[in-house]
Amino acid sequence: MQRLFFLLPLCTGLFSSYVCKRCQDEIGQLAGIVAAISLIISLVLAPWEIQLLLLLMVLLLTPKLLWKKDDTFEQNNDVKTQDMVGSQHESSTHGVAMKYRGITLHKN
Repeated sequence: MQRLFFLLPLCTGLFSSYVCKRCQDEIGQLAGIVAAISLIISLVLAPWEIQLLLLLMVLLLTPKLLWKKDDTFEQNNDVKTQDMVGSQHESSTHGVAMKYRGITLHKN
């Protein structure tokens, strides 16, 4: 019975998060606070096996999510670099020195 005691705040947190999503008043904000606190308490009261399992899940999933963000960042960065190179090439043919952050700089 002692090992399943962490399920009480976990169920309370899940129910409170449901109430938080359904209500738009102050009671929804209060339910959100109760949900966050009860979920933290349930993590503290959970057996070490469950805590270890959650830790492994976080350690294994976090790098995959970060790699996805880095890939999109690199793709966006490559597109911006190509745009800058293209704008500098076009500007040099028309007598404009360069473009920087949307501002055209002319030769004096």
